[in-house]
Amino acid sequence: MYLFLFVTLNYFSVYSLVPNKDEIAREERDRPLKTKYIPNLKRDLKPGWLFPHLYNHDALLNGRWEYWHQLQLVPAEKFHLLQEPDLEIRLASIQEHILPIEPIPQITFGESSFCDRNKGQKMLEICLDKMMTKGGYISMLTRIEYFLDWLLYGFGHPHPWFGQLPTEPSGCEGCNMVLYQLFNLFHLLYQPQDYWGGLIVEAKGKGSQKHTGYFPTPSTVAVMMSKMLFSDDKDTRLEIGYEPAIGTGVMTLEPSNQVLNMVGTDIDKLLLKACLVNWYLYCPWFAMPVFYLVDRVDLLWDNSLVGSNDPNAPQSIHQKYWGEKYRDIYPVNLVERDWSSEVQKIIDLQPAKAKAPEIVEQESEFESIKKQKPKGFKRPSGKRQSKSLF
Repeated sequence: MYLFLFVTLNYFSVYSLVPNKDEIAREERDRPLKTKYIPNLKRDLKPGWLFPHLYNHDALLNGRWEYWHQLQLVPAEKFHLLQEPDLEIRLASIQEHILPIEPIPQITFGESSFCDRNKGQKMLEICLDKMMTKGGYISMLTRIEYFLDWLLYGFGHPHPWFGQLPTEPSGCEGCNMVLYQLFNLFHLLYQPQDYWGGLIVEAKGKGSQKHTGYFPTPSTVAVMMSKMLFSDDKDTRLEIGYEPAIGTGVMTLEPSNQVLNMVGTDIDKLLLKACLVNWYLYCPWFAMPVFYLVDRVDLLWDNSLVGSNDPNAPQSIHQKYWGEKYRDIYPVNLVERDWSSEVQKIIDLQPAKAKAPEIVEQESEFESIKKQKPKGFKRPSGKRQSKSLF
């Protein structure tokens, strides 16, 4: 018998039983992108309506949400191990008795390049363009933020920001149904990469970057740093990654191949929303934390460089709300963690001051000659010292 987390009960993908998944994926890949929509279509979209589609597409391509489902299943006779108050003992028990034997399904993340646009990028551009149902000009950043809010409402994130369908921007009336008809999750999952980072940096422009400080990290750098931090030779699934300027989360995508826990901070709300969408697409255990690891995953909004007592200290927009959902099935005292104070501990760490070796300036050959005076030398009277070679 297993104790099921309430959110997993209704999710099962028929693709788990299909032997020719690659053929089905190729057919979907080759299908033309939609560019036309029904203007007056009406649908009553409920919170979380998009999540089953995400689960099914991922089961066809990557199998990560199925692995997340497996992580959530805890045999009833082992549930007491999760109630151990000592953190180290609890984590050791989780490692030995609860985590699946199978490793995390691996994803190879590509580089986002708008010079050579793939179908995922083209699909997003079509959606953003068609959102302007009334013509005129609506800034790209406004449309991107609506798009992200719309997706997070569809995925069912518990933060109050995403509890209702977002208000359509002026000039984009009806764009809710436009996205419903034109958006296709498959293409973002088929070629995994940070699509939102490229979109946002293009929309902000170089001048805006100077004020927001947003400079997306190339995925090749993210891969290199992940390889340096997490070894393939040992099981690192219970280690925690921390990114103090997380942006759209590109630095967390590659580590999702190695770890189940991640904490990030950023001062830009738009970037945090993009990070959450990336997590839903590619990193299920970050987007919807495993219930017994919820105290080891978080996103914090605000300045990571200020103290925890500062009014602008980072506040949780993620763990806090998942912790409330899990409260009925897991002891509260084990899941509440103040990451703002944890961040401050990291900030307060000061490297030991290294004592620099004393540098003795070497004299040049010319300076050495100047100091040498011939034996019996006597300066002629009336001659200025500045004109003398000695």
